[in-house]
Amino acid sequence: MSDLQPTTFKLRAFAEWIEAQGGSVDAPTSEWEVLRYRLTGKSPLIIYRNKKGKLTVSDETRADYRQFLDETGAGGEQAIQKMRRQNGAALRNSIIDRLERETGYACCCYCGQFVTRESSTLEHFVPISKGGPNHEFNLGIACEPCNLAVGSKPVVEKLVVRDQIRAAVQDIAPWDDFDARTIMGVAA
Repeated sequence: MSDLQPTTFKLRAFAEWIEAQGGSVDAPTSEWEVLRYRLTGKSPLIIYRNKKGKLTVSDETRADYRQFLDETGAGGEQAIQKMRRQNGAALRNSIIDRLERETGYACCCYCGQFVTRESSTLEHFVPISKGGPNHEFNLGIACEPCNLAVGSKPVVEKLVVRDQIRAAVQDIAPWDDFDARTIMGVAA
């Protein structure tokens, strides 16, 4: 599941589109449910509002919403990309906040160097392009050079790269700058 910004989600129009597709929109069954719906031949799907006020959706709901946007011209792929950017920044900040609460600092999951909100990137261990979810259990914080060095490799290969990078930087202080791509022989 992943979060959406309520302001970018066209809830009423989406509900109308569901009904126009022959689906049904049911009454929410809890205070956290925003929309409960069922499209023909599918199990019920639910859009929730979490404690922070963001909407949480499943990958199937996201696919339905993408189809709605494409068919209605209500934003299409640009709207999806905008939601991904907003969600990515919110997820990255959430992970950094958690790391800072737990350890007092945030560091790259590959090289172990300190990162700031500005220098960090959101790392999907199983890339979205290979079916990985945009969920906190599939996410980590990485510095940009490390994230670019591992690219969309399988998780097992990413672990090998992590071990190689950490071996190469073991004598570098965690606050010093370096570029993991030079260590891995990837063009910077």
